Amino acid sequence: KKDLSDLKLVRVKHSLATSNTHFQQHIKGIPVLSGMITVSQGPTGSVRTLHSQYFSGLQVPANKVPAKNCQVLPAAQDAAGF
Repeated sequence: KKDLSDLKLVRVKHSLATSNTHFQQHIKGIPVLSGMITVSQGPTGSVRTLHSQYFSGLQVPANKVPAKNCQVLPAAQDAAGF
């Protein structure tokens, strides 16, 4: 995927040997549960590991976008048919 605008930087952690960059997947501004990508880089910037739990093709119908964060999970469960 070329457009990564649905990924938001969560944090960057540095240690002596590595840097870990964590991204959270969002759909229409709503965080995707477990939608995370973590990139571990060595001291020269080379990628050592990449862990991805990215969900492609997710959609939230316009009438199901929750107004408050506390409504995100129920709306997602409803959209998924749970």
